[in-house]
Amino acid sequence: MTAAINASMSSVAVAAVPLSAFADKAGVSAYYECYGTASTCIASANITTDAVTVTSSGGTGAGPTYAWTQVSGDVFTITSSTSASTTFSISCARNTSNAAVYRCTVTRGAGSFTVDVNVTAEYSYASDGSPPGGEEP
Repeated sequence: MTAAINASMSSVAVAAVPLSAFADKAGVSAYYECYGTASTCIASANITTDAVTVTSSGGTGAGPTYAWTQVSGDVFTITSSTSASTTFSISCARNTSNAAVYRCTVTRGAGSFTVDVNVTAEYSYASDGSPPGGEEP
C-alpha cells in the first residue's frame, strides 16, 4: 500500500503596517518677561521654544525622512528642518505674541504622514509702576 501526500503552499501576502507618526507635544510655547523701565528692558527678545520630537513607526522602504514646513501664521526659524527633533525661534517685540502652525511630514518609502504643531512666543513687559499680572487671589 502506498500513500501520496500532496502538499502545496500558497503565497501569503502580509500587509505592511501603515506609517504613523506623532509629536511629543501638540503645541510648544516660549515666553520672555521683563519688569522694569523702557530703558532697562530690551525692545525685542529672541525667543526659542523647547524641542519638539516626532516619532514614527510602521511603513516600509527607505527612511524615515522628516520635513518641517510652515502651514500658517508668523515665520519662526526652524533649527533643524529635516530632523525628527527641532526647536523654533523668533524675535518678539515688547508686549507682543507670535503664533504659527508648523507641519512635519514623515516619509518612509512611498508612504507619508503629517503631524501639525502649534507654536507660540510671547514677550511680556510691564513697567516698574505696573501692578503684577494675574488675577487677585
